[in-house]
Amino acid sequence: MAMRRCECRPRGSWGTRKATEATSALVVLLNDSDAAVRFRAATALGRIGNAAAAAPLVRNLDEKDLFARYSMFKALNLIGRENPAAWAPIVAGIEQ
Repeated sequence: MAMRRCECRPRGSWGTRKATEATSALVVLLNDSDAAVRFRAATALGRIGNAAAAAPLVRNLDEKDLFARYSMFKALNLIGRENPAAWAPIVAGIEQ
């Protein structure tokens, strides 16, 4: 388990650097078994702001961990603010 957390630490900087190429790797981590990894992945996706991450985030809003779910909602907010055209699919996904 400690090794897994170490592997995820560099990913936290992906959001800070707006590394859009990391979006697909981070989306995969939204389904990780560790809630802390899901939290960090959603946080990074929000910081990156890539509209392509909106649909996977919406699909994972049934997250059981409170902190990971909060980070997914926050990521959707940040993505919508950076890409106003992304709001319609975000709202439609949430309303389903």
